Amino acid sequence: MLREDAQTAEMELIAAQYRGRARVLQEKLFYVCLQILKQRLKQNGCFPHEIGVFLGYPLRDVKAFIEKKGKGAIACGEWKVYYDVHNALHFFNKIKECREIYQRAYQSGSNIYDMTVSV
Repeated sequence: MLREDAQTAEMELIAAQYRGRARVLQEKLFYVCLQILKQRLKQNGCFPHEIGVFLGYPLRDVKAFIEKKGKGAIACGEWKVYYDVHNALHFFNKIKECREIYQRAYQSGSNIYDMTVSV
């Protein structure tokens, strides 16, 4: 049922882009996708591979990882990269820099709540 809802919401989103209602339907699709993810987490007891989409991994890489069962990646960092290695490696470096900055701040006594930023 939820998968059918996701497909329906996705089709509505495509149609809405031409009618100026994309924002509302994007939120609906996101909600349905979250419900599917929640259901999958309960069923398996482990993280499903598509969680990468929610973590901001490129959709093409998530799909390739699932289809290729994690094999044949051209690079590996925060996720396994199958496409656009240049941008992925650049992003991995940004994450590494941020991680180092936050580690230094935490080690020098900063409170985790003070280090939180909204995006």
